[in-house]
Amino acid sequence: MHFEDIKALLRKRGSSAAGVARDLAVSKQAVSDVLRGTKVSRRVALAISQRVGVPVQRLWPGKYPHLELEQLAASRGKAGACTPSPAQPAAEPAAAIHAAIHQATATRAAKAPRAPRRA
Repeated sequence: MHFEDIKALLRKRGSSAAGVARDLAVSKQAVSDVLRGTKVSRRVALAISQRVGVPVQRLWPGKYPHLELEQLAASRGKAGACTPSPAQPAAEPAAAIHAAIHQATATRAAKAPRAPRRA
């Protein structure tokens, strides 16, 4: 989602990037960087997601694969989905998380190849 759309959602909910920064005791620039997608902060992304009522994966697709899995499990009522049960081997959740992270990383890398650095 475009960062201006996220800022508009914040305003519609009676908040702002400055309000998020103040509540989390971080700089306004840190919140702005997360909004624009130039920096990654789990804490800031979650705070924004909760304030606007939109899952992290819709705000920044592929940017926070761990949060996407957590929010998906929580939305399905399975907050402890990664805790193995007696009938479920312990390796399964770890393998599923690893596969999701690998897929998100590979997709992001395929979409946006990096330009060569200047000397």
